[in-house]
Amino acid sequence: MLASRACVASVSPAYRDAVDGRVAGGDVAGGDGVDERGVGGGAVQLEPVVEANRRVHIAFVDGLRGVAALYVVLGHVYAYTRVWAEPLLPKPVHELLKFIDQGHSAVAVFIVISGFCLMMPLSRRQLGTPQGGTGRFLQKRARRILPPYYAALVLSILLVAVVGSIRSAQDLGAKSIGFHALLVHNLDRTTMFTINGPLWSVVLECQIYVLFALVLLPVYRRYGFPALLGAAFAFGLVPFAVLPSAWDLGWTFPWYLGLFGLGCLASHIVFSPAPAYARARAWRGWAPASAVSIAVVVLVVGFVLGPALRQLWAFDTLVGIAAALLIVHLALSSLARDESARPPTLLRFLASRRMVALGLFSYSLYLIHEPILRVLAVWLHQAVASPVLVMVLEAVIGVPLVVAVAFAFSLVFERPFQSSSKPAVPAGSSGH
Repeated sequence: MLASRACVASVSPAYRDAVDGRVAGGDVAGGDGVDERGVGGGAVQLEPVVEANRRVHIAFVDGLRGVAALYVVLGHVYAYTRVWAEPLLPKPVHELLKFIDQGHSAVAVFIVISGFCLMMPLSRRQLGTPQGGTGRFLQKRARRILPPYYAALVLSILLVAVVGSIRSAQDLGAKSIGFHALLVHNLDRTTMFTINGPLWSVVLECQIYVLFALVLLPVYRRYGFPALLGAAFAFGLVPFAVLPSAWDLGWTFPWYLGLFGLGCLASHIVFSPAPAYARARAWRGWAPASAVSIAVVVLVVGFVLGPALRQLWAFDTLVGIAAALLIVHLALSSLARDESARPPTLLRFLASRRMVALGLFSYSLYLIHEPILRVLAVWLHQAVASPVLVMVLEAVIGVPLVVAVAFAFSLVFERPFQSSSKPAVPAGSSGH
């Protein structure tokens, strides 16, 4: 989702960090520099992951974010037309389509990316405080995430007001609009999916940023990284497990905080100079582990999706583990010292210019696609007799339309609020 730029690792002889990871939705969010207050008593000497004076742009992160955002769009194309077309589809087609109907899993991937990018500058030097302090960190996150969010909210309200058939009257109620404006609409069952459905995850990610800065990082500074990871899962799962269903906030997916922790773990594995993580980087099993975890997710979707969705926290955690393993595998391949080795095919695809370009406005794509696809689905249903053709046209017309509108939206409401950085050569890029 989310609002982010690719993670950038800049290594100088003094190992100054210029790491900025912006993630969509959310952002999924960007990394900030760090100051000299270290974990467990000060800064440590960094054994560089990449060569001194080499600046590496981890381009595949943007590509992965772009693919995830596009997957959400395709899932909503199906979701907004299935009510008419699904009864007419052959069973094999229906079985295949369920693999693009898991947009919720893409949100889990966004959250893992956020954790990876936000933790990166701290991991590289084993420091525990964002540059400028907690207030500065949250201010930068707000500047990056909120202007596009509020612009998308206003545009969505206008579309609902003009084309009322895409939503109910409740969407434009004072409670719904007010809760969206205050970034708390996901905490109420009746407002979570009103106005513009995907906005719930943007708000959840904002809440995760606050918990990261005010809870997880203090735990990390005092007790180390394993405590951070444990706290992330505890804060996310314990209330859901022990409180009554009316109060457990399960509808907000609080376990995503644990997935954010998995992204932080991936960052530590790739960048931390601590001996344990340096040994982990040398493990040759990251590629097969990543492949197996992705295969397990695919098998679960294909054969036991119903039971998996009834234990959604477990399924989301499985997706988060697969995403974290994939990021570690691709990041280590990106930063490999042997540049004569051919990068993995998936890495070259995700780091290609087209995928990176898509990722750079994936936050805008995530923010504004839903109301546009809803309007288009209603109009097509009114104009086209065949429900299956409506689904096809929703994809053929809708996807290019929302991509084009999202790009224009990003130029006006997203780019002006992105932090600038000098260009870097994408690591693992296919160069096209």
